[in-house]
Amino acid sequence: QFEALLAPLRLGTKNLVTFVTRHQRRDGSFYPVEARVQLSHAEIYPVFVAIIMDVTEKKKAEEELSGYRHQLEKLVEKRTADLETAHRQLLHAEKLSATGKMAASMAHEFNNPIYGIRNILEKIKRRVKLEPGINRFVDLAIGECDRVSQLIR
Repeated sequence: QFEALLAPLRLGTKNLVTFVTRHQRRDGSFYPVEARVQLSHAEIYPVFVAIIMDVTEKKKAEEELSGYRHQLEKLVEKRTADLETAHRQLLHAEKLSATGKMAASMAHEFNNPIYGIRNILEKIKRRVKLEPGINRFVDLAIGECDRVSQLIR
């Protein structure tokens, strides 16, 4: 596997190979390192020059950053869901408002002719001498106008 990493340098297709691996300390514990390897022709024979850097702190920072990124993504998901919910509620409220305005307009349009009919019936009752049976029908019609008006409200 290590030879496969160095093959591009030997073939001349790359000037630098960088990879992350791990080294072992004297106490037996392992730590991550970044290795940068070049093939140098400055000597009589070509030699590999490697720079090995301990990237323990870098790895810790990357893991911490990854944790923060994950938390931020979760927070963004929650905020997005909250905004979508608020948007749906706003649309629903706007629909209810529009429906209420339309209902009020329709109620007004229905009530106008009903009040007109009721007023005409009241005038007929006051100004025209009606037979008792007809007078009862006029009272019934006035009552029905009032009932329809109440239903519309």
